[in-house]
Amino acid sequence: MRKSEIVTKREIEMLIGENIDKNLFEKALEYARRKQADIYEREKREVILERWYLEDLVRGYVISLTLSKVTLDFCKLINYRMDDMEKSAHIENYVDAQETTHIVANSI
Repeated sequence: MRKSEIVTKREIEMLIGENIDKNLFEKALEYARRKQADIYEREKREVILERWYLEDLVRGYVISLTLSKVTLDFCKLINYRMDDMEKSAHIENYVDAQETTHIVANSI
């Protein structure tokens, strides 16, 4: 691929309509280049080497990686909240048990 055909972060941001993190862009571009090379190796079609094709692959990876991160963050949040709920339930059960347990001394 010629240097003039390099896809830029700004171009992908324009396609998506959002600003993207530099690291996310670089990772998506790396994955897209590998996928483009793999597809070309299998299919040997010149269209696969066109710039728009790489742009579309990068855009797809940016979206996919973002969705994966959002999903992972959400799962972590849910797990954190579940842990809090379990701890809270433990404490409530302990307090309830102490309040309902009456010790009666046996008089002899």
